[in-house]
Amino acid sequence: MIREGFLPPDSLRIETESYSKCWRRVKDLDGFALGENIKVAGWTYFFNAAQIQTSYVGWRSGKSADRAFARLLGQVKALSFNSVEVTAVSRRHFMGIPYTAVSAHGRHIQEGHLLQAEPERRRVQADLDWARS
Repeated sequence: MIREGFLPPDSLRIETESYSKCWRRVKDLDGFALGENIKVAGWTYFFNAAQIQTSYVGWRSGKSADRAFARLLGQVKALSFNSVEVTAVSRRHFMGIPYTAVSAHGRHIQEGHLLQAEPERRRVQADLDWARS
């Protein structure tokens, strides 16, 4: 997923669809293919090794799943990254109660090979959010 308002270079063609108010879902590409497209465009797709996790009771999609994904996206936003890659969705049991665990990694798409400092990433995102509203 990519934050709403992200402005890719003209050479980077990413087809997305709306997921929520602030996020868009990338269509027809996995993390590797998206990374390759970003690299070809001359930009960098940074990977945060720290795993982000959340879970919800049950196995089906619904309000619980939506809230769990909202928590996950909130964690990514707090890191000031403009992208997230969901790496695992697994069904589990705890004391006979079924739940779904979701794991992800924050990603950041930007021009240049040095990751912007967090204050700079926050400023850029705040500017994009302001421009959208």
